[in-house]
Amino acid sequence: MASQFRPRRSGFSNGFSPRPSPRPVKVARQPVRPAPPSGDLINGILRFHDVVREQGSDIALLRVSEDRLREPEVRAWFGEHAKTAAGVSILYNQREDEIIRVLAA
Repeated sequence: MASQFRPRRSGFSNGFSPRPSPRPVKVARQPVRPAPPSGDLINGILRFHDVVREQGSDIALLRVSEDRLREPEVRAWFGEHAKTAAGVSILYNQREDEIIRVLAA
C-alpha cells in the first residue's frame, strides 16, 4: 500500500511561510578582571617576602610588607608593579618546596 502523505501547504503561493525577522542579540558584558600576577612578580615575592604567616601542616602565607617595598633594592626589582606586589600573597608548602596558590587582591 502506498502512503497518501501530502505536505501541508500554507496560504502562500510557493507553499512556504515568510521568514521571521531576526531579533537583535544582546551581549552580556563580562566583568573586567585584572591580569593575573606575572612570573617576575611572583619570583620577587618569593625572594623579598618578610611576612610569613604559618597556616599549619608546613604551609605558610608569604607576603611583602609596605615597609619592605619602600627599600631601594626591592623598589628597583618591582618597579612600577610595587603597588600590585603589596596585594599579592603566596600560599607555599614548605615541606614540598612548592607554590600551592597565588592570591591577588
